[in-house]
Order: sequence, then structure tokens, then C-alpha cells
Amino acid sequence: MFPFKRSCEFSFKTDNDNDEDNNSYEVKIEDLENYDLFEASLNNNQDQTRGRGRGRKSRPIASSSNPNNINDEDGKKKVLHREFERQRRQEMSTLFESLSSIIPPENLKGKRSISDHLEEATNYIKDLEKNIKELGEKRDRLKQEFDGRSSGSTLPFGVVIRQFVGGLDIEISVKDDEFVLSNILQVAFEEGLDVVSSTSNKLPARFIHSIQCEVSDVTRVDLNRLEQRLNDLFC
Repeated sequence: MFPFKRSCEFSFKTDNDNDEDNNSYEVKIEDLENYDLFEASLNNNQDQTRGRGRGRKSRPIASSSNPNNINDEDGKKKVLHREFERQRRQEMSTLFESLSSIIPPENLKGKRSISDHLEEATNYIKDLEKNIKELGEKRDRLKQEFDGRSSGSTLPFGVVIRQFVGGLDIEISVKDDEFVLSNILQVAFEEGLDVVSSTSNKLPARFIHSIQCEVSDVTRVDLNRLEQRLNDLFC
């Protein structure tokens, strides 16, 4: 194949067997850079010639959904989404109010944002867990101390008061269960003590009552008077 120069002319004839008359088709090649472009143009003309007289195929019409149905579905989804969000916000608000109700008001003073409330709730819960753990350890220690004795005959009857940081441990040993625990609690309250827990253990021939109390300043408590008042309850 040879390259063609610009402004050259090229003609050819085609015979159509279906037509009685012979038609001549002339293609003028102008400004073609190379033969490839010319050949593409030539093939295009030949394809158009072959396509004459032939019926066009109908294109299938794509089926489309009813626009009204689509709009209805979108509307239902939006309504369901809004309802779900409304319920979620309501549940979160209820949970937040419940959480805030367990926090002492003084801890929330001057704090209004949700993040501040959540932080205070976290700190308050951690403090409660710490106090519960400490009291549980004291209870277990006292229980092991008394349960480890096979007999209670060596343990004197009476009142034993031990001090610790922020409070007192009161132990009372009596012969029987006729000793009323509420009387101990009443005396502790009158002496300015805050009772946080109390346990009773039965040993051979006696009962041991253990009371844990909190007090802001132990030095203000008259321990001698407290011990005497408790002894007077069962003497």
C-alpha cells in the first residue's frame, strides 16, 4: 500500500444487484495525512452503501418503574428513619437522666454539659467501687479472724473499738442473740457516727456483731464514752 498525497482524488463504482440502474459513487480524498485515515473513510462509505434498502431494527424499550411507586418507597424509608431516630434520642435522654439521678448534686454543681456529667458519673462509680472493695476486705478479715477460732471461750465478752482512717470498727461479743442490733445503731447515730455496714456471726456459745462506721473527724468522738454506752446495753 502506498501513501496518498494531499488534494488527490479517488473514484470507484459499486454495482447494486437490487437496482436496475448502476450508480456511481465518487469519494474525494482531501487533507488525509496517511492511508489509514483514507481507508477508514472508504470503509465507512461502503458500509453505508450496503445498509441502504435494509430495514432498521427496532430497539427494545427499556422498562422503567412507576415514578410514583419510587417516590412512595422513598417517603416510607424517610418516615421510618425519622421515627427510629426519634426513639433513639428518647431512649438516650431517659438513660442520661437515670445516670444523673445517682450522682450527688454537689458533684454536678456548675457543670451543665453532657460530657461533664458523664465524667462525674464515671468518677463517682469508681469511688463507690473502691469503697465497696475496702469494706468487703475488712468484712472478710474480721470473719476469718473469728471463724478461725474453734471455740469462742477465749474471746472476752464486751466491746472492742478499732480506729482507721475515716472511721471506726466496732466489735461486740455477746452470749446469745438477745442483744438487739438496733440499739447499737442508735448509740452510734447519737455519737455522730455514720454506719455503712454491719454483720453478725454466730460462734460457739456467742454472737459477734461487727459494725463499720464513717466519721469525718475521729478525734471528735469520745471513744471511752462510746465504749461505755455500748457495754451498758448488755450489762
